[in-house]
Amino acid sequence: MKKTSKCYFEDETMFFQIKACMIENKVKDLEDNWK
Repeated sequence: MKKTSKCYFEDETMFFQIKACMIENKVKDLEDNWK
């Protein structure tokens, strides 16, 4: 199990989920920064 940012994935077939997860976290981080 590898860790990318706050996103967990088991293999490269889940890459599209990682990208969606990373974008989601990036948006959350931006929202937190604006508060």
